[in-house]
Amino acid sequence: MRKIPSLFVVLLGIVGCYVDDGPGPGGGYGGGYGGGGGPGPGADLCNPVTNAGCPSDGSACDLDASGYFACFPPPNPVAICGSCDSSAGPFCGPELTCAPSGEGSACYRYCCTNADCGAGGICDTVSAAQFLGQANPADQVGFCVEGPLPANLETAEPGCAAPAAPSNGSCVGGYSGGSSTGTSQTDASATGAAEGGGSDGSNEGGGGSLPEAGVGEGGRGGRASDGG
Repeated sequence: MRKIPSLFVVLLGIVGCYVDDGPGPGGGYGGGYGGGGGPGPGADLCNPVTNAGCPSDGSACDLDASGYFACFPPPNPVAICGSCDSSAGPFCGPELTCAPSGEGSACYRYCCTNADCGAGGICDTVSAAQFLGQANPADQVGFCVEGPLPANLETAEPGCAAPAAPSNGSCVGGYSGGSSTGTSQTDASATGAAEGGGSDGSNEGGGGSLPEAGVGEGGRGGRASDGG
């Protein structure tokens, strides 16, 4: 999840709402909603579980400050379960997001079902919803955590195993595009992950409560989303 500041600007004498996505990888502004002709805030531009909708250049689908999913251009070098910083980087790769883990932050895999999480993993949709604060209630994504379910993300460990039977992002109701144009960077990094249970089906019971995060809390600061 990435934090992006919003600004109101006057353009050509017309007052409008413009989302300033912050400097991109090269230091310039552009990409996201105001930069490249893509849909404005109010719609998911990609599927975070599959990375569908994003180019295959290392861009990653993640939640932006408006509460919708958008593509963020590279660099997104951190693999699943690696340490990350959602404000200044390093940022998580495709199909992943940076969230609290123990005393720091780690890259969690987005998921729809336990099968997205592989051996020993559980798809925690409750903690994910509390942390992300998605704007579209149809986006019922979770985070893969190592079972059993934690009381909250601050005590959680991300599930690092490769998916057993991927759901293909069926729980992301706000995005109706085609299959992913990118290549997952997460499965190879999951080799040697913890073994154990993990069954099909999403987590209905979910983890415990989290401090209220709200849209954009703990997200990626200073990054430009790609308008697709």
